[in-house]
Amino acid sequence: MTAISGSNEGRACDAVLRHIEAREGQIRSDLSFPEKMHDVGPVELVCRLGAQRYAFEHTRIEPFAGHIRLEAEADRHFTPLSGMLAEKLPADERFELHVPAGVLLGKNDREVRPIQGALAQWIIATAPTLPIARFGRYAVPIQKVTVAGVPFAVSLHRWKREGYPVPFHVVHLVAEPDVAPARRERIRIGYHKKLGKLLKWKEAGARTVLILEEDDIYLTNHFAVCDALLEIESLVADRPDEVYLFSTGASIWFAVRLRIDGTTLYDMPVDSRYWETGRNLLDNITGR
Repeated sequence: MTAISGSNEGRACDAVLRHIEAREGQIRSDLSFPEKMHDVGPVELVCRLGAQRYAFEHTRIEPFAGHIRLEAEADRHFTPLSGMLAEKLPADERFELHVPAGVLLGKNDREVRPIQGALAQWIIATAPTLPIARFGRYAVPIQKVTVAGVPFAVSLHRWKREGYPVPFHVVHLVAEPDVAPARRERIRIGYHKKLGKLLKWKEAGARTVLILEEDDIYLTNHFAVCDALLEIESLVADRPDEVYLFSTGASIWFAVRLRIDGTTLYDMPVDSRYWETGRNLLDNITGR
């Protein structure tokens, strides 16, 4: 999870620009940042690849209104648990705590600290007694438990570590059964907010690129985003030339080709749909 200000705009632009450089066999030149210059078409980045000018615009998306704020507060409230559990759980195993999403929203640190302490004590005592689930599965039946001093029900899950990057992780469960309409609406708002900027550059002969960034590993995936995008674009007369999804919710980041001209994700071979990258492999070329 990331803070509300945790956009990776500069690195997202760099990731997609590197991909296009490799595809076109050209190196970027004449970089400018119209948004910083208060241009009439204030996109994040404009550059040239050979004779062709490219314009890039980036926006974060969320599965429903308020999700980014919810994740930011959840990060602040639950991240300390990892430190409280450090070296107190079996080193060759990993554990996942499931909590209701937004359950501590609006609470201050003094209210949350006793809850964190009660959870940590319960996890340390309970973890060794749990059944070990198969990779990619949960041990069933899943038991929800009300812990003394904790005003909501939780469940704890156990697996062999098997190279997993962290030994403990918190999953925030959203009660809403179908977030697709809310996701589509959030993407529609972000899409149209950015579209006008890109079309000014398209009219001037630039090739236009829209990058959607998300960091939600539980409610969002590239198929869901692509479906929403295609539905939104079915009602749009003029569109960006290329649309990508930039996913930063795990230690390995992914960039996904949602649509290149008239070719969508579903028209592409599976191994051509995405590529892996990461924070340390990219430059923050816009400074944001």
